[in-house]
Amino acid sequence: MEDYRNVVFKKGCIDNNYNPFEINGIREVLYIIDNLMNKHTNILICAPSNLDGVLSTSILLLALRYLKLKVSHYIYDENEDFDELEFKNHVELMRADVIFSLDRIIKLDFPIKCVNISNKSNNIERSPEYILINPHQDNCLYSFKELTLPALTYKILQAISRFYNLKSMVKFIDLVFISLFNDNVKVCGENYELLKEGSYFLKNTRNYGLRELINMNSKNLTINELITFINPEYMSKNKITNARLIVELLTVSNPLKANQICKYLIKEVNDKVEEKLWT
Repeated sequence: MEDYRNVVFKKGCIDNNYNPFEINGIREVLYIIDNLMNKHTNILICAPSNLDGVLSTSILLLALRYLKLKVSHYIYDENEDFDELEFKNHVELMRADVIFSLDRIIKLDFPIKCVNISNKSNNIERSPEYILINPHQDNCLYSFKELTLPALTYKILQAISRFYNLKSMVKFIDLVFISLFNDNVKVCGENYELLKEGSYFLKNTRNYGLRELINMNSKNLTINELITFINPEYMSKNKITNARLIVELLTVSNPLKANQICKYLIKEVNDKVEEKLWT
């Protein structure tokens, strides 16, 4: 792949000043995950169908599956009213015991452990009904507040990595880099550290889906072109369906399956381009 920005980052390490355990709720989440180990528990991830939503979902799915936990996901259109009844029916259908809600606060009227993860400054309502992970809370001591949703989700992986001494968790930072680039964040503070580390792992990605997209484009894919193929906003058909498919691409463990999904997504993007040319 081509260089991602004019600045060429060298491989580095995340600064110890950005301790994930300083974010409110991280310790509680780690306690939940630790208690789920070796149990037949169903985890459900709820997320919006935008790029940050699918990236955050993929990051969390990859990490929890690596821990041998049973995980599924529920994608909704963030531009439409959230259908609470449909969601509750899905929770019951999947027999979920734990819910990770990305980008929105969810309250349930039945006893299920719920973890709400949001980087929005207006989603800071605390409640004993759920665990809230949001650095914008008044009592949160975490120094860096400008994390994208995938970056904030990745902080959970950092905590898992430190607790279980799993160095391999860092490889999922390639997806964090994509969100940082797409959101055009300021290259400062922890964003600089995440960009520096993420650029290395994206250039050497082990993600089957990303590698297949790169190989199918003769390895000359720029970061902007890569984002085009994994952003549901750029697809010509059903946004939620494509978002689910992109999550599958980013979490697939089979190169043949990755190839099939890539062909579909490339066709979807090309169809969208042709529609714009004719309108």
